[in-house]
Amino acid sequence: MSSKRAELAFLAVRGCSAAAYFLLVPFLALWLIEARGLGGAAAATVVALCLFFGRAGGMMAARALDRIGLRRAVLLAYAVAVGTAAAMALYPGDRLAVWIALASVLGLAFSSATAALKALVAAAYSPEQRLWAFAKLNLAVNAGSAAGVAAGGYVVAEAPHLLAWCAVVLYGGALAAVRFMPGADAAPSTDAAEAPAAGGRAALWAFLGFTAITWTAYAQVFNVLPAFSADTVGPKAIAALFVLNSVMVLALQAPLTAALERWRRSRPRAAALAVLPGAHAVLAVSVLAFGFTGHAPLWSVYAAMAAFTVAELVFGPAYDAMVAEVKGRMSTVGAYGVAGAARGGAESAGSWLGITAVTGLAWPAAGIPFWAAGAGLLVVTGYFAWYAAKARTREPDRALA
Repeated sequence: MSSKRAELAFLAVRGCSAAAYFLLVPFLALWLIEARGLGGAAAATVVALCLFFGRAGGMMAARALDRIGLRRAVLLAYAVAVGTAAAMALYPGDRLAVWIALASVLGLAFSSATAALKALVAAAYSPEQRLWAFAKLNLAVNAGSAAGVAAGGYVVAEAPHLLAWCAVVLYGGALAAVRFMPGADAAPSTDAAEAPAAGGRAALWAFLGFTAITWTAYAQVFNVLPAFSADTVGPKAIAALFVLNSVMVLALQAPLTAALERWRRSRPRAAALAVLPGAHAVLAVSVLAFGFTGHAPLWSVYAAMAAFTVAELVFGPAYDAMVAEVKGRMSTVGAYGVAGAARGGAESAGSWLGITAVTGLAWPAAGIPFWAAGAGLLVVTGYFAWYAAKARTREPDRALA
């Protein structure tokens, strides 16, 4: 990356948009019910569609985003988000069709902006720099989401009429920062990042399939664990777990990624074979440990969350960086759109499956066997990550022989 200002612009755009999203969406149902008079089922429908388009919208709009150009696509998407959030603030009615339309457009704008922004980062950084770049973006997302949730909770309690306007301000901040990002508006065929990646389309679909397992496990921790432990450790202890996760992400993302990058440069083959497979192994152990929640010392659950967070700091940016490497002939923005949709689908399906299982079965049936199955799938994913890394590094070894 040649410009520090451009790098800061990427972080500002991602951080502001994450803050806007997490300020509004977690409290959207409550706000619609209390401030706009919608019923519970109607509010749930609106939020569900916002979440759906917030994950799958980038895939749906990929062809249009390609035609527009990456930087212009990000600019347009955040402009639409600003306008939609303003419309939500101004519309006082309770017509379900209107709220469905507004929430769907907002989710579509957010997802499209995210896919185009990630593609722009992939174009702006060399393959060797992408892991570090996406690690910084991950840090910006976590900082923004933490600030957004905290601000949203306060605003919806003290001044609910300002909730959507706060989202307008934050999306406006993201929109303003776009002008400082590097342009990548040339036709995709002239962009180096759009060159076909090795492995063909099969590599992308295999990657999406195995990473879906990871995102399913991720959903168990963030969406299922509270229900699983409701009658044992209680919500306050679980809330403290998530605070620990947020603090560790903010404190460790940059130094951990820097250390891994130094290792990758000094011993590339060893790092390739150890880092991502090792992260999946740590993730598997932590998921298994969560099965003992409420039936083991509380410190062990906090240790499991610490291990989970370290693994998250590795696989999150790594997955984002790898999308550009396994996309085959698909456009970069299309690949990131599909990856976002796959993640959303895996998290949704995993949440449904997990909550259904842990609320319908009693300990130990919903304990060790349930969490052990997830841990076992993560071990399989880690093995394939190791196998893929071994295949990628085999050719240099032959050349040295």
